[in-house]
Amino acid sequence: MLVSAIDTIIRGKDGTSGKLRNPDVTLADVCTVLQDVLTDIADRILLPALYTSATLSTVADQAYCDLPDDFHRKLTMASTDLIACLPVVPTEDFFRVYRDLAETGPSVYVACTHIGAKRLYYQPIPTEVESITIRYFRKPGAVRKDVDGLVTPERATDAISCLPDELIRSVVVPGMLAHFYDDLEDGYEGKPNADRYAAKYKAGIRDVRLWVNKQGGIAHTENRIQGSSV
Repeated sequence: MLVSAIDTIIRGKDGTSGKLRNPDVTLADVCTVLQDVLTDIADRILLPALYTSATLSTVADQAYCDLPDDFHRKLTMASTDLIACLPVVPTEDFFRVYRDLAETGPSVYVACTHIGAKRLYYQPIPTEVESITIRYFRKPGAVRKDVDGLVTPERATDAISCLPDELIRSVVVPGMLAHFYDDLEDGYEGKPNADRYAAKYKAGIRDVRLWVNKQGGIAHTENRIQGSSV
């Protein structure tokens, strides 16, 4: 289990023999920072494994519907039964043209995302409920708690599935160590360990970009989604 390996690297098997040598760091801390680092990477880079799709339904007499809970960024495509490639316009342009959001019609023909409101806006408001399929990049999987309220390695498996094991070890682990050392060395004159691992993490981000480019980027993931059922 890779999360167990990460825990051993950072804390060690006895809580003191890992790189941090800090028994106060718990497995829950490790899993939380793991998710934070993965989210930071996903903020910077469009990871192919996070590219997904969902089908939403319009709401009667309403110019928007809620985006999926896992929506993170970059709505790349939208479609309806009538329009295979629905125009998705910048939010500012959409609200400049459709200020009142009051137009009605037989089918949606334009849409935009409002990330802050976590909504997909559309015009016109269809007279009948209509399905809109969207393609977007989701958040890295959440590290969930078990029935006892504890974070376990098994609950973090989905979070690490967006990168191969070698990048988890060479990029994500240094990012996590930079975070932990930044706290541990707070108040010191300089932060040698935090700075060292931050530099490794920065270099690792370049490796992630290269890996994504080798995967073919959005074009590759778009072909993968189109070849599977939504």
